[in-house]
Amino acid sequence: GIDAADCVGRVVGMAHMLGAATWIASAIESPGVISQVSAFRRIVLGELDGRITPRAQAIYEALKATGITAELTDNILKVLWTKFVFIAAVSGVGALTRLEMGDYRAVPETRGLLTGIMREVEALARAQSVTLDEDVVEKSLAFIDASAPSIKASMQRDIETGHVSELEAIIGIIGRKGRELGILTPFSDVVYAALIPIDLKARRGASA
Repeated sequence: GIDAADCVGRVVGMAHMLGAATWIASAIESPGVISQVSAFRRIVLGELDGRITPRAQAIYEALKATGITAELTDNILKVLWTKFVFIAAVSGVGALTRLEMGDYRAVPETRGLLTGIMREVEALARAQSVTLDEDVVEKSLAFIDASAPSIKASMQRDIETGHVSELEAIIGIIGRKGRELGILTPFSDVVYAALIPIDLKARRGASA
């Protein structure tokens, strides 16, 4: 989720944290086992304060040596929030509709829901002084339109298969951040309310 670095940093210390965004389609096969279901895999990483440090450079070089497409950036917060604009929308709408991306992206009403979630995430980022492109939502929609029609987000796959999902980290966080910052997030709140019973059921099953 967008607050992953902060959550882990509170335990291990923010001095030990870097930010990173990954572009990959994956699914939870079983506890501790994640499968890659896409041909692509890309990682962009950087220090949260924007510095290019020896440790960030070393991790970048190590990733690149494995054949992964890796990039080192001096503005990881922009990268993280730009990705979150996209992934929150397709995760929520995909899980709600249970359809492949090509089945819902051109439906006007559903595209309106995608856009609404994106605008809410954009507002949260800007309220925290994160610099995003002015047309970040339009670019995200264009990326969806250009993507393979069969794509499903990882959160959607997990919900469909009854696995514990990233609902709290991807959709729940939007409402929580909104309340913290005084920003209304009605689109995300409705998606969360519709999906939380499914996620709670999966968690009960996982702990049984």
